[in-house]
Amino acid sequence: MHSPQPRRAKAHRRRRLLIKLVLLAVVCLVCFLILEVGVRLVAPQAASWLSVYRAHPQLPMALELNEHAVVDTGETHWEVFTDEHGRRRG
Repeated sequence: MHSPQPRRAKAHRRRRLLIKLVLLAVVCLVCFLILEVGVRLVAPQAASWLSVYRAHPQLPMALELNEHAVVDTGETHWEVFTDEHGRRRG
């Protein structure tokens, strides 16, 4: 007959492995959050969306009226102009 001792040892090893894996996941998550906050404080990036959009009762997306927005992605620099009807203009 098999003794219960090896089963307990296996269960104990599995439990220790599971605890280590959970602890590793928690530490990785905490480190990721700390690093993310650090990057946002040290090297913040400009907003990557345009502030020229507005809610419209019939259209899913509409432009603000008489708006001017400057976009600088670091690689390109461009501007958006809209007229009194919310249409882009040159």
